Amino acid sequence: MFKNASVFMDMCLCSGMEVNVVTIYVLLYKDCGLSPCVRRYLGAMAVADLLVIILDLTLRQIPVVYREQFYFLVSIPVCNIHAALLYAATDCSVWFTVTFTFDRFVAICCQKLKSKYCSEKMAAVVMGTVTVLSCLKNILLYFMFTARFWLANLPWFCFVTNNVYFSLFWVTIEFLHHILNPTLPFLLILLLNVFTVRHILVTSRARRRLRTHTNGDDQCDTEMRNHFTVYDLGQFHPVMVNVNCVLYVETDV
Repeated sequence: MFKNASVFMDMCLCSGMEVNVVTIYVLLYKDCGLSPCVRRYLGAMAVADLLVIILDLTLRQIPVVYREQFYFLVSIPVCNIHAALLYAATDCSVWFTVTFTFDRFVAICCQKLKSKYCSEKMAAVVMGTVTVLSCLKNILLYFMFTARFWLANLPWFCFVTNNVYFSLFWVTIEFLHHILNPTLPFLLILLLNVFTVRHILVTSRARRRLRTHTNGDDQCDTEMRNHFTVYDLGQFHPVMVNVNCVLYVETDV
């Protein structure tokens, strides 16, 4: 069992790290046609995912699978450190995805806020705040577990200290932990995507009605001078109709 597990862990570690490292390199050094704000969000998400892979496989799986090579870790509270760091990295990865989804929602549905919120500086502030809050939130987990790993017929993790089972405080902490990740992020991402898709469908229908109207008349109506917006996945296409009924499409990723 341990032999098969070690092969599986090695494959996960190599493939996961390779994909995320390549993603980070492309976002840093290649011209992907993305705005600096989007590049910063995607880069942070890739770094957080890479940290989750490293922390989970090195501080939980590998020390147990290769117990003889890592026997010196018995005297170190690895499980406590691992729990705090792993959950902090996981929270960062999840909430970076939420903040990126909200950023795209603002860019698509809230044109008045786009210039103020969808900027590289604001992205750095948001991700810095998420990182600090994630670290502070998971410091308590260091005191929740014992220093030893628990290995049975179930996935191994830390032993829970005896006072945690009978403490209302720790039960509340664990309940809030599961609410903040993954329940609340899942609901936020779902709602933001529903609102974004709804906005795209509404503006697309408005654009089709505009095209039908302009194709049937020789002159443009005064309402055609308004700006309509059409969106594609990952792109922003403001469609402007001028006095001569000419559609001008500008791409801003």
